[in-house]
Amino acid sequence: MQVPVWVTVPPHIEHPARLLNLSLSGALLQVDFDLRHLSRVEVRIGPVASDAPTGTQVAAYVARAMADQVAVEWCEFAPQCVAVWLRIAMRGNPRILLGGERQRRPEEGLS
Repeated sequence: MQVPVWVTVPPHIEHPARLLNLSLSGALLQVDFDLRHLSRVEVRIGPVASDAPTGTQVAAYVARAMADQVAVEWCEFAPQCVAVWLRIAMRGNPRILLGGERQRRPEEGLS
């Protein structure tokens, strides 16, 4: 399942996006708008579970920009709300926030 998120870019323009993967250091987002490498953004994750924090924005910067995806790194490692979202995902269905497919390591190659 892909979780809805909103990405805010200066000057306070909010764009819908999809959370594909989440970690303590950042996230992978599916987007349909352009973001430049090293852009400063705010990411707000939509409701995931009844006990998940909502409306909390996490400051980040664009670490990698691809055609329809961006990888962001949190400005602060392991923001509290991200740690809560990860705990909720691990308690229930880890695929909710951690992505549906196991990610390949670079040494595994593309087979």
